[in-house]
Amino acid sequence: MRKHLPISEPPIIGYMHHLYPLSILARDTAYLPWFYCHYIQLRQFEGRGLNFYLHPFYREFATCPLLESNRVSRRLAGDKPDEVTGFALECLKRDYYVQLDVDYFYIPQSMCYQRIHFLHELLLSGFDRSQRTFIASDYGRAGNYVSFVLGFAELEQSLSFVFSLEDGPDWFRDKVENPRIVLYQYRSSAICAFDIVQAREELTDLYQSRNTSTRLRILADPRPCADLWGMDTYQFLVGLFNNPDVTGNDSLISLRIFWEHKKCMAARIGYMEGQNLLGKADGFAQEYSNIASRANRIRLVVLKNHLRRRKLESCRTFVQDELTCLREDEFALLSEVLSHL
Repeated sequence: MRKHLPISEPPIIGYMHHLYPLSILARDTAYLPWFYCHYIQLRQFEGRGLNFYLHPFYREFATCPLLESNRVSRRLAGDKPDEVTGFALECLKRDYYVQLDVDYFYIPQSMCYQRIHFLHELLLSGFDRSQRTFIASDYGRAGNYVSFVLGFAELEQSLSFVFSLEDGPDWFRDKVENPRIVLYQYRSSAICAFDIVQAREELTDLYQSRNTSTRLRILADPRPCADLWGMDTYQFLVGLFNNPDVTGNDSLISLRIFWEHKKCMAARIGYMEGQNLLGKADGFAQEYSNIASRANRIRLVVLKNHLRRRKLESCRTFVQDELTCLREDEFALLSEVLSHL
């Protein structure tokens, strides 16, 4: 028996907790009305990189009608790696995508293979029982999103290491993530609607650099005042290039999210123009596309320096000047967009 549930490359791949559920939703365009009134606000929490801010329950994607998701304790799936493999097979047979925490040291297609022990998520979207293989997804060696064939034995070996961590001393277990399983099922009969009120609120939060979590305190405690929000996150990006301890790899993750945010904003404005919520003649979508292109140029300059093993200082002036100009242009554009909503 074999089965393959569809996935597609989504608009955001910077972090796996966005990538995996969005890759399931991206199998069809039905999710776009939901997507365009989410993934608007940016945040930078103290000690962390740039990221999208979402609903407090975003890890379960509870606000998306097209996706059912369930967190399951790893121990409920079995006490041995082969039992977890069997659990994954049964879930896939019932049209559930399976997200597992594994050790990438044992995943042949991973950049960590036989180099670094790295506990992280892995998405399974299919299997071939006769060949004893799964279809898994991860970042490719070029940083893109790829699917590949993964043997049962390789998956079980990667799970064995996770099991060994769970059985380790308390002080060691506290240093690693809590292994878990997430099950996703696509609800093809559900309907998504674009919520213009929510989109306007989040765009206003972005423009005013407002702490969005304070509006959602009924669901979760608000974030601390030390966090940066919205347009103020430009300060964080500019500051990265004043810090001699920050590596090119550290900055590239945040710059990728920064670029993906601008791409999504351009697509969002284009969608709103298509729905006659904004006038096409104003050209806001094209202006945001230009901002996205400039954001990508900054990212590529830093990437080029990183690949040539140059220090960030070699491109500091260019990046900081470009970010300063880009902030002014995006701030003015957002002001225009909001005045027309």
